[in-house]
Amino acid sequence: MYISGERTFYYHPAQGGTISFFTVILPSVVLSLWASARSVNGKTVRRSLFNFFTPAAAAIALAVLAIKFVFSWLGSDIAYTQLAVTHALVLTGLLLMVFVEPPVRSLALGAELSGKWQPTIAASVFYVLFNLITLIPLAQRLLRIAPLQSFQDYLLIWLITLVWAILVFGIWSILWSERFKMTKSRTKGRMFQKE
Repeated sequence: MYISGERTFYYHPAQGGTISFFTVILPSVVLSLWASARSVNGKTVRRSLFNFFTPAAAAIALAVLAIKFVFSWLGSDIAYTQLAVTHALVLTGLLLMVFVEPPVRSLALGAELSGKWQPTIAASVFYVLFNLITLIPLAQRLLRIAPLQSFQDYLLIWLITLVWAILVFGIWSILWSERFKMTKSRTKGRMFQKE
């Protein structure tokens, strides 16, 4: 924002509350319902969190910049661009919920496969709920949310989100493959030491 010389934040504070509710509060509650109890290594957890969230956060920032640029280029005013960013941040946040608890092996990468579909279904329900709330006049006034003006705008948001997901998934694949190579080399080293 500062580099581009902007004086307006990319979403309104009221929209920030909505984003947090749908991408932090609701997912935290739902994911804790299906979390499996097991002991974990603190160092491993920190590394996993860093490898998971850092690429996602950086790519989300790029996605927000892309949305700001595209919608401004298309002639949208600041308020509508903020609305578009809000829709995109809710969508990316809910997709992270699917990546945290991958229901299928192709999404698990090097992480443990949960095989649970409940978080994915919950993320879909939350996305539908968010879009339904944007239709309520009171929510539109208090939370500064509304439906996007056209289906093309939704398609644009979904396309940018798809590019975001592919980018993040690619970075995670590289990080997990490097971790797998390191683990494999350590295992070989231990085998040689025993011999």
